[in-house]
Amino acid sequence: MNRKIDRSEHCSIRSRIEKGVPVMQIAKEYGVSYQAIMYILKKAGGKKARETKKPSDDDLYTMYILDDMTQTEIAQKLGVVPSTVHRWINQAELEKESTSAQMPENLIEEYEYGGCSAHYLADHYGFTYDQVRYWLDKHGAKKRTKGYQPRKKPATFARKGQREREANR
Repeated sequence: MNRKIDRSEHCSIRSRIEKGVPVMQIAKEYGVSYQAIMYILKKAGGKKARETKKPSDDDLYTMYILDDMTQTEIAQKLGVVPSTVHRWINQAELEKESTSAQMPENLIEEYEYGGCSAHYLADHYGFTYDQVRYWLDKHGAKKRTKGYQPRKKPATFARKGQREREANR
């Protein structure tokens, strides 16, 4: 995306914007960033890109919650950048259910004390690695250093204090 657009192409880009072609599509075709296209439009006298009609809150709800589309997928479908979709979702006060409510209570113990890797826990409980990593980070689980070798099977877990007392015997 480091290609420089010739001045001879500026007219073509402006006319395509006026015809309603999404800025993101034009940027991809020319191999440049969204901002590069917007800069060309700004230099041409402050014209703005075609205003994208914001979908209704119901349409956003359908795409984001019911169809479980990501913000990037919605952006591509509507021809806008993901930050625009993020803003619309915040304005509509839409939130997906937190995965933390679904996570097993002993996940942190299994990770920190049982030596299970985040990949193992994701496979074991049927979550994605990113969901497990997010949940562990959110709840302050200690990150491991390189070279740590986790056990393959989770151990039986007792309370933290009980484990320390047994270790001191």
